[in-house]
Amino acid sequence: MDQQELVQFCELRFALESQALRYGLQRDHSELTRNLEYILESMADSLGELEREKYLVLDTKFHRTFFEACGNRFLSKHYDSISSIIEAMRHYISNTGQATQTSMNGHQLLVEKIANGNSEEAVSLLEEHIVNWSRRTSIN
Repeated sequence: MDQQELVQFCELRFALESQALRYGLQRDHSELTRNLEYILESMADSLGELEREKYLVLDTKFHRTFFEACGNRFLSKHYDSISSIIEAMRHYISNTGQATQTSMNGHQLLVEKIANGNSEEAVSLLEEHIVNWSRRTSIN
């Protein structure tokens, strides 16, 4: 994937995830929050280098939770079609403790906004999270 394709891919990822997050907040806010907080606790316990693979699995589960809460199988189906690319890139960029900690910090802030019902701030943080993610995967 060249840089232009990466940017376009991240635009697609953000479009799908942000809409799923919006619908999840509208349709099942308390369950979405509860599930994300539970996953976040497990992520915090998996920050060590030996647990990195577990952390990455939980990271995938975290983002997938938006789609479970949104109640739209068509959004979910399209996300599923790109999830293998996301996972491959996630493994590529998460090869250091610093990258994992940066990811964790972003997830914590996002859950705070979601829990407080700040949907637009949550979507804005999600965009920042994905943009920062695309920068870490950028091809030089």
